[in-house]
Amino acid sequence: MVNINNGIKIIVCGLLIIILLKKIYEVSINIRESYKNIFTFNSKLVNTNKTRKTGLMNRKTKLKENEGMLFDFIEPQVISLWMKNTYISLDAIYFNKEGKILDLKENLIKHSLDSVISKQLCRYVLEVNGGTIKDKKIKLGDYIKINKISKLSK
Repeated sequence: MVNINNGIKIIVCGLLIIILLKKIYEVSINIRESYKNIFTFNSKLVNTNKTRKTGLMNRKTKLKENEGMLFDFIEPQVISLWMKNTYISLDAIYFNKEGKILDLKENLIKHSLDSVISKQLCRYVLEVNGGTIKDKKIKLGDYIKINKISKLSK
């Protein structure tokens, strides 16, 4: 005859092991995230339809290093950009409200009317000088930190 108390003890031990393994997994994910790179940019915020539509159009000089234009779409969504009337090459860094980079688009083609679309739902896109992603070795899963500025350098 099977002892019911032993069966209960085995089930409880099994459940405790599962809970412990789940906790170990969560901690390992947090540790892995803490080793991601954080990149800081000084950025002008645009968050209305009108300012987002204009963006960096008609600008003829490169941005300063670590400078960019931050587009805030308020709610996460698939973000579409184009380079109409844009005279400088740009990189686009798409990220969420925590600053985690979800998509990257490098060296967008000047004056292109083609849409450049994020692969995931994102709240923000940061436009920076073309080549920035490669030069700084920015990768998916890294993080962006923004220092808001009132205007971009000339």
